[in-house]
Amino acid sequence: SAASDVYKRQFRDWVEGMGSEASDVSARKAVSIADKLAQNGSDALRARMTDVFAAGCWLEWQLFEVVSHN
Repeated sequence: SAASDVYKRQFRDWVEGMGSEASDVSARKAVSIADKLAQNGSDALRARMTDVFAAGCWLEWQLFEVVSHN
C-alpha cells in the first residue's frame, strides 16, 4: 500500500547511515554508558538491561527486514 511504502522509505536513510563512522562513534558511547551502569547496578538491573537489549535487537531486526525487502 502507499502508506506502507512511505513508512518503509522514511527509515531507509537511517538504516543506511548505520554503517557510518558517526553511527559507530555513537554506538561505542552507548555501549560504554551501558557497561558502566551494569557494573554499578544490581543483578535485577542487569537482568532488566539484558531484556531491554534483546527486545531492541528484535525490533531493529524487524526494521532491517522491512527496509531491506523494499
